[in-house]
Amino acid sequence: MNLFPSGSITGAPKIRSMQIIAGLEKSPRNLYTGTIGIITNENAVFNIPIRTVNIDKKTKLGELGLGSGIVWDSSAEMEFEEVKLKGNFITEPLKYFELLESLLFENGEYFLLDYHLERLKKSADSLLFKYDENEILNSLKNIKTKFEPGKKYKVRLLVNKWGSVKIEFDEINFELKSAKIVLSKIERCDVEKFKYHKTTFRPWDDELKKAKLNGFDEVLFINENDELLEGAISNLVIEKNGRRFTPPIELGILNGCYRKYLLDNKLCSEKRLTLTDLKNADKIIFCNSVRKEILVMK
Repeated sequence: MNLFPSGSITGAPKIRSMQIIAGLEKSPRNLYTGTIGIITNENAVFNIPIRTVNIDKKTKLGELGLGSGIVWDSSAEMEFEEVKLKGNFITEPLKYFELLESLLFENGEYFLLDYHLERLKKSADSLLFKYDENEILNSLKNIKTKFEPGKKYKVRLLVNKWGSVKIEFDEINFELKSAKIVLSKIERCDVEKFKYHKTTFRPWDDELKKAKLNGFDEVLFINENDELLEGAISNLVIEKNGRRFTPPIELGILNGCYRKYLLDNKLCSEKRLTLTDLKNADKIIFCNSVRKEILVMK
């Protein structure tokens, strides 16, 4: 009684609230809103399991506990809507996606490999993917045996939720020296977490396909404040008076590996950029770790 359930689950006064709950509910809650944790020689860590799926491995059946906090002036209809909202990760799940890294293989090595591995691990930690660096490195090593000496390749590294690795590759036999771009105010992605991680969930690809059908090479997304963001497959860099600038991460853009390489080596600085900056730039550059730098035609 002193340990759990917590006051945030039962309400107060705690003992009387639990008596009322016991009288109203028709079955035990089992794992839901109790406590679950781990005890080691060093410490003990516990948490309250809510919205936790409990699956029976034998029957393949599962149970999900959902609820809402009832107070004196609660509305039954609104509380029910809240319960449905809490469960939409089951009823309206995101489409299946994998983590993705696009690497350049040239001169016998993977360009900016450490940057790609660092970003991949951060995304795996954030999105709850298994990350097995040894398997990744071994897969990249094995695929090199298929590359012809002296040629460049674009390598797509895919990692699924359980850490399985898949490698795809294409020879790069065309160097794009300059690009035509089109501006777009369409929201690049309406799922916040996917703005900061490179995955196969890419809703903005439709805008890129449309641009290419109209003779453009890339899309430059801008927000409602006319601030410049990034391309569909590239980060933006603007050069003015010998200095280079790129939009800041907090605007909701991907921290591309080549972009981070430029920032780490003091070759570029973060700055909020507008359409005026775009118009007055000495150079407009799109960059990524496969194509490196591509000059935009003004």
